[in-house]
Amino acid sequence: MNPLTPDQARQQLDEAASREAAARIDSWVGALFTGLLGILIAGTLAAVNVWDGRAGAAVSMGVFGVLLLLLLTWQRSRMRISNRGWGLTYGVGLGLTMALYVIGIMWGSFAFPGWAIFGPYCVLVAIPAMVAAARMLRR
Repeated sequence: MNPLTPDQARQQLDEAASREAAARIDSWVGALFTGLLGILIAGTLAAVNVWDGRAGAAVSMGVFGVLLLLLLTWQRSRMRISNRGWGLTYGVGLGLTMALYVIGIMWGSFAFPGWAIFGPYCVLVAIPAMVAAARMLRR
């Protein structure tokens, strides 16, 4: 094996530092994306139940779609690399958020309990995604 020249060693150190900085930025972008997605889902659950009827639900889901598209576009434009190990964390956090969202949709559709109970439940919907976001930052 040939020893590295000082220039080659500096180049490898610079490349490693660049990858580390990109990974740090990506962890912030990924965490922010996951947290904002959880908040968006919880907000949509609340919005669907604020307005009665199909028109209110359609507007709420339309706004959700537009905001989701903007969030995805932002995330894809900011991330340069993808860290390994985020898939499971993201999947579990978003999966639990979506399960709570579906329960909330059914609960609000069939027997709306009032905002004193349903409001905190909407906050609960965002918590799994927020926990996943926090875990993504720690990696």
